[in-house]
Amino acid sequence: MKLKNYNLSGLVVVTLFCIGVFATFNSNAARIDTSESHYDDLWDRVRDGFVINTPDIQQVRKLETAYTNHPRLTERIFERSAPYLYYIIEELIQRGMPTEIALLPMIESAFDPTANSNRRAAGLWQFMSATGKSLGIEQNVWHDDRRDVVVSTQAALDYLEYLYDRFDNWPLALAAYNWGETAIRKSIENAAQRDGRAEFHDIRLPQETRNHVHKLLAIKKIIANPSDHGINLRKIPNQPYFDEIQLSSHIDIALVAQLAGVSLAEFNMLNPAYKRPVVKVLNESRVVLLPVQNVDSFVANLAAYDDTLLSWKIYEINQKESINEVARKYGLSMHRLRTINNLEENDQFEIGQRILLPLEIRPIKTNVTIVRNKPDIFKANTNSHAVHIVKKGDTLPDIAKYYGSSIRE
Repeated sequence: MKLKNYNLSGLVVVTLFCIGVFATFNSNAARIDTSESHYDDLWDRVRDGFVINTPDIQQVRKLETAYTNHPRLTERIFERSAPYLYYIIEELIQRGMPTEIALLPMIESAFDPTANSNRRAAGLWQFMSATGKSLGIEQNVWHDDRRDVVVSTQAALDYLEYLYDRFDNWPLALAAYNWGETAIRKSIENAAQRDGRAEFHDIRLPQETRNHVHKLLAIKKIIANPSDHGINLRKIPNQPYFDEIQLSSHIDIALVAQLAGVSLAEFNMLNPAYKRPVVKVLNESRVVLLPVQNVDSFVANLAAYDDTLLSWKIYEINQKESINEVARKYGLSMHRLRTINNLEENDQFEIGQRILLPLEIRPIKTNVTIVRNKPDIFKANTNSHAVHIVKKGDTLPDIAKYYGSSIRE
């Protein structure tokens, strides 16, 4: 791991050039050299690290067919893995884990780090909230690190290593990742008592869990021989796509993207954990990912930037305020306030909750009256402002006439 130090507001750029040697999990298997210098296409590295036994059974063949019957969709999933795959492969090789594990996000999330399941699992590796917390994955109003590419990958590989140590079998470890360690252990014990055998295909599993493992094996067979399956597997350069940047101060996400010269879409693709338009630094520095070719520009541009890094202020709800009341108080639409703070339609504020507001706004102190068919209120106090709730069919001339005002006013 190569560490670059920059004396720029506590920035540290960490470049991930980890080179490892992969050892198989079969005691009688030959050691495979998957170090990066031998490869031009990352997919070749992936193939050479395959070690999990793949039985030629009907269930796996059926799932192979399901993928190859939709080649464009399958190819899109493979292409979506490109920004993340090098990092995952490097981590697997460094840990001595089979490269089949790098295909698991294809099954879990179709390699979409923003994916949410109907059970509220999130991220590339689809962690449930409770599981994520048990693995030390931070989740708060500012960021959900189940969607953080680096944090979630490290947690997933830690967890899979733990499961492999418990079961000494990768298909069983993968099944436990899907169904749970306790459930798999009980099923193994029941199978051992019943038949004296307790391998993956001997134990009783929910169909979803068995398919989960079989899908991984089907994807593996397609990647091993894509042309035989009618799949166009585009080359992925065997080099890192992103670097890690540590930030020690709050900063607008839009400003990070601007200084790095990347679009917000690309920034969000690499940093989907952030739930607000700001990188909020709490107790420790926060890491953002940037494309390798943009890191130097970001560092240079940040060094030359002499304006504020944050265009938001934090507002604490200190009384029973509704979203509508706060929006009106600060002259924002409810839609914008919800969007800024990642609020759902039915969400309500709680006392002590912290939200973001644009820095330049000020509370509206004028006497504001909500007027619905009560023009006399407005006319009785010409120093106050009126807010007219527009109804279908209203026009500017009609509203002006209604309040005894001009269209210009």
